Amino acid sequence: MNPAIRLDQHIYQKNDFSPFALTDILTEYSKEHQQIFLHFWQYDCT
Repeated sequence: MNPAIRLDQHIYQKNDFSPFALTDILTEYSKEHQQIFLHFWQYDCT
């Protein structure tokens, strides 16, 4: 298994749902390539 990859994604709009789409893509890639991802994102405090 490969070393983990850390992704720290910045979100600038409250209605930006791209982290969820990216999570789906990373999940598929992870299965196929035995790759671990740590995917973080943060919205403004609500």
